[in-house]
Amino acid sequence: MGRSIAFIQMRSGAGKSTCCAQLAATLAAARPELTVTVVDASLHADATHALVGGMQEPLSDENEHTSRGEEIVAAYPGRTTFALINALANLAAAEDERAAAAAARPSWGRYLGYGRRADVIDERTPPPLNETNFSFGEFCIAPAEAHAVGRAPRNLRVVAGGPELASVAGGVERAERAGKFLSRVISSTGEEHILFFDTDAELGERAASAFALAAAGEAALVFTSNWADALRFVRDPINGIEIALAHYAARAGSSTCESGLVSKIVFTQIAKHRNEPSGFPSGGPECFGFKPVAAAARNAENIARYVHERASGDGPLRPHVRGADGVDFDTFVEQRVLGLPAFPETVLAHSVLYGIPIACMAPADGVSAEALDAAKEALDHAARRIV
Repeated sequence: MGRSIAFIQMRSGAGKSTCCAQLAATLAAARPELTVTVVDASLHADATHALVGGMQEPLSDENEHTSRGEEIVAAYPGRTTFALINALANLAAAEDERAAAAAARPSWGRYLGYGRRADVIDERTPPPLNETNFSFGEFCIAPAEAHAVGRAPRNLRVVAGGPELASVAGGVERAERAGKFLSRVISSTGEEHILFFDTDAELGERAASAFALAAAGEAALVFTSNWADALRFVRDPINGIEIALAHYAARAGSSTCESGLVSKIVFTQIAKHRNEPSGFPSGGPECFGFKPVAAAARNAENIARYVHERASGDGPLRPHVRGADGVDFDTFVEQRVLGLPAFPETVLAHSVLYGIPIACMAPADGVSAEALDAAKEALDHAARRIV
């Protein structure tokens, strides 16, 4: 049974790519029975590089303007989100054409009893879509095989992002059709499968982000614990996340969004006071696996309260956010809110530079054992809550 989560926010720098890559790797390491796939729908491909090769210098001097991660991805042509969207969109269009042609075909054989009833029905009915006639794995890179330095879990896969996603043919509508087609593929498989989608900030403008939202069954709304995110959420009349969610729901239709797209609220880059479990300053559940400084905790609580209030009753976020209406704030936090600290510079930089997920790093990589243990503990806590 498949499950898909898209990481979304309407501004850059909130930590979507870091959340997506690091939580996917942590979950894969903790649960080897799962197949965990990162579908990078971002032009920047930060999640791809964090898991495949990293941002270090290339393997040779021939491609001085590339990174090691870009060289490794180039060695696997066609295993990209760009190729995946086009393949799915073409299949979806072919299925539509086949169904339309079958519907227009005369069906006299079934009524005249010429022994053709079964044949006619078979021709008019598109075959069921599942992994027997579409192999999602053909578009995936296995970091454990492609990048030996990374030491990634063997059950972790990546579909690479990149700048070519800016030129997806057919625009948002075609990309969303491809996303819905992928959702059918994943839901049809019998294996334990979870997809994490990274997205660009321009949710309403990027075809690749529209693909991710259509394919994902739910979304994690990513905030930092500062008021820049809150102000963008509340006041931006053009690019606010409320506006983006409303536009998406209008395009997707009530059947797609009947339970609300946003299932989790994720706070990132939180300044940590000390490594003790803590909830918000006013009490309540322990939504973080660490104790944030007072200002960060206070801002995170205020943002979470704002989301809870606007997703309750007749609030404008009620159609988009799950689990808020009819429950108190503490219950909402317990079920829907999680957080990641600001990782030590040396730990995160080493991970991104060399393409080694934090969950797979060791003190031998040249980082502090204490800092690494704290980062892994926070990721483990968040990975358990995200699913």
